[in-house]
This record gives sequence, structure tokens and C-alpha cells, in this order.
Amino acid sequence: MRSVAVLTLDAAGQEAWLGRAFNGTAVAVAELEIEFDEGFALLPSFVARGWLDEAALPALTRLDEHLDAMSGDHNRHLWQVEALATRAEWAQARDLARAALILLV
Repeated sequence: MRSVAVLTLDAAGQEAWLGRAFNGTAVAVAELEIEFDEGFALLPSFVARGWLDEAALPALTRLDEHLDAMSGDHNRHLWQVEALATRAEWAQARDLARAALILLV
């Protein structure tokens, strides 16, 4: 849930979270996706144990697919700090994360 909540933050909030999470070291925007991916891999177990409602899976899957579409060497520019505030792809990621978060709480 934390990784989804972080993806809902505005660009300044995401940058601040990255700075705190990584002790002020060089900001690695890709960590936003990495943390989400680690949790997404556990979804089947969370659903099976009753920790997560299966109704949230489609929204989380859409978010995962969007982040995957942003990946790759040809999209390296999307994983720069400046892109958090300027790129429509990040605005859409925030919208998808908000839609998913509503189903998680």
C-alpha cells in the first residue's frame, strides 16, 4: 500500500520521499517503480490470505502496465527528477495510483 500511496503524491512529494528514503543520496526515480513492482509480485499471496480484496487487482494491474510502458532505454528521460513534474506519463501514473488506492483502503 505504501508504494501505491507514494505514487499518488505530487512531484515535490515524490522527490521528498525519495530523498528521505535514500538518505539524501542521489535520487533514483526508478525506485518508485521498483518498490511498486516488489509489492505487485506479492498480490496473489495477499489475495489468497485475505489481506487484499480481489476487487483492487484490475486497478493495480492497470497501474503496473502503465509503469511498465514507461520503462526501457527509450524512456530513460521519464525517470529523471524533472519528469516527475513535467511529463503527462507521471500525471497519469498518479491518477491510476489514486484509483487503486481508493480500493485498498
